[in-house]
Amino acid sequence: MFSRMFSRMMLGRNPGSRMTAGSRAAGSQLGTTLVVCAAAVGALTLADLVGWAGAASMTSAAHADEPAKKIKKEDRPTVDASAVYFGNAANFHHPAEVDTNAVWAEISEYKKIVKDKLEPGTARYELLIEKASRRFSDAVRKAARAGKYDLVARSGSVKKAPDVPDITRDVIDLL
Repeated sequence: MFSRMFSRMMLGRNPGSRMTAGSRAAGSQLGTTLVVCAAAVGALTLADLVGWAGAASMTSAAHADEPAKKIKKEDRPTVDASAVYFGNAANFHHPAEVDTNAVWAEISEYKKIVKDKLEPGTARYELLIEKASRRFSDAVRKAARAGKYDLVARSGSVKKAPDVPDITRDVIDLL
């Protein structure tokens, strides 16, 4: 049983598959999981487990003199995940906002759609809107990286964050 659990952890759910980025990310928990599995089958003694626990507590004790910087959950900045164009809505520290209407109004493919009154579902519309969407996403990503922002969202969607910069002009310049 131990060898089957080990092979599933190393190879993912399918033992015949190669290791993916997702399964490699899970590898950070592999040591803890192996200790628990080995203890379950009796491969480790209590002294081994106590020794490892002591080493872990010494590591955390080294940072005991640093002041804890905990932010209460209700005081953290929040954002509507559907309004995020770049980054992770659940984990961000340096957000920025963008006026999407102003950016879309500057995209040449979108201007052509509006000018020619193209209807959704037509081949030309679909090709142009896909290209416009790609240009929007690329410009937002480049502006975010240039400004070192870890989140870009629609204007007004970031709550409880002081001084969220508007990078609309930067995004338009990168189109």
